[in-house]
Amino acid sequence: MHHDVPRYVLYISFIMNFDSENNPDTHRRSPNSKNRIAAHFGRKVSRYEEHAVIQQKLLDNLVPEIVACSTPDAHWADFGCGNGGLEKKLTAHGWHGRMTGIDIAFESLRFCIKTHHAHMSWGCADAELPPFKNSTFQGIVAASMIQWTAHPDTTIGTLAALLKPGGFFIFSLFTEGSFRELYEIRKQYNLPIPATLYHESAIEPLLQCSNLQPLKIVPFSETVYFSSARKLLRHLSLIGSTGTDSRPLTRSNLQRFCDDLENRFGTEKGVPLTYKAFFGTARKGDK
Repeated sequence: MHHDVPRYVLYISFIMNFDSENNPDTHRRSPNSKNRIAAHFGRKVSRYEEHAVIQQKLLDNLVPEIVACSTPDAHWADFGCGNGGLEKKLTAHGWHGRMTGIDIAFESLRFCIKTHHAHMSWGCADAELPPFKNSTFQGIVAASMIQWTAHPDTTIGTLAALLKPGGFFIFSLFTEGSFRELYEIRKQYNLPIPATLYHESAIEPLLQCSNLQPLKIVPFSETVYFSSARKLLRHLSLIGSTGTDSRPLTRSNLQRFCDDLENRFGTEKGVPLTYKAFFGTARKGDK
């Protein structure tokens, strides 16, 4: 992309079907499911910031890292920009660097264009098949999105290739143990697991395999409580995290699902949902 990228740029990439047969915790996607899941996220975009409390906390930790790693002429990309929350936080922080927000959901980009400042540009693209040349960006942000791709290890490598030598990769990534309560019941009902969650010990090797040298990696853990299982599911629906390719439960099965979730995991505080993540910064090697 040139220095004078227009604000309303739209990049269109192809959609592939990724086979997840060898990873039992990765949801198998049909050829069109990625479009449907993206559309699901897009429909929830206007209410995302209100309900995505954990994701907002992770973004708050990424902003200082981006500011510290930026130079005035550096071009950055925010893959999985969603509702543009990062761009909003950067603007409030007084940051005026060059950031292109990129998301696969058209509705998310439409929302960003309507609500954010003109010095940001926006692009619609698939992070697994980005339409950019290698060594395009000085910095890339991937906030709470990598685990939703079919093969996060490949996605990290793909994004790393877009970095210039010495460029920065700033990320947050949900890890093993996230959504534990919900996913245990999903498995009980033979429902697919929509996120790929790596063990915490795999994070550094994942980065290093893509020629990314970790500079800072910080663990994050928090449990959120809900008054009922239905409130928990509604919370996830409002941030778009329930979009999968599976057939929805019938009303009676949904009630049984909620009962099982409450009976197995309910506490005096309510029905818990655990979040575990890492956030941090890595730098691409010079070669």
